[in-house]
Amino acid sequence: MKGLTKKQREIVDFIQTFITNNRYAPTYRELAAQFHYKSMGTVHKHIESLKAKGVLTTEEGVSRSLTLAKELETKPSPQEVAVPLVGEIGGTNPIKTYSTTRMLSIPNSMAINPDATYALLIHGHSFTDELFSDGDFLIVEARQEANPGETVVALINGTELIVKKYYSDGKNVKLVGAQIHHTPLIVHPKNLVIHGVVIGLIRNYG
Repeated sequence: MKGLTKKQREIVDFIQTFITNNRYAPTYRELAAQFHYKSMGTVHKHIESLKAKGVLTTEEGVSRSLTLAKELETKPSPQEVAVPLVGEIGGTNPIKTYSTTRMLSIPNSMAINPDATYALLIHGHSFTDELFSDGDFLIVEARQEANPGETVVALINGTELIVKKYYSDGKNVKLVGAQIHHTPLIVHPKNLVIHGVVIGLIRNYG
């Protein structure tokens, strides 16, 4: 990392290690805590300097969007495969896709069809009832059809995003949540667009 100050190298090393251990980037607040900065402006100044040197990129308005330059990214081990981290989901709004390509290393066993596999980051607590937590990664196989009992990521009426188990009787689709006391959603197949089927979950307990 030529051209960087000692402190900048320490910041980059911390970000790289954090991403390797947690599979997502640290926030500015976590950086401030790590380096004992009282002002968020100091963190911002370092990040902007690293961006100017081509070491980091960020995406405005997106949480945990610090991304290392390609040559600094940690390569997956032989037991892992890198899949696109395409965006975030939170609430019932459509997927918030990232404008830049990001990758997430996952175990090979999770990706039977790697070329059709991608990841989504759960943002917020809207999916707590579905037993998904803030910071979880859903591993999804891109498909437009699902088998009974599979968990789908889908849009209802083109606007409402859901992550629920899929069942069909041939006429209607029943979407069942994780909480047994919740009433299943019944929709017509024409009003449902499946983005993919959830095939795995990565959770950070840190």
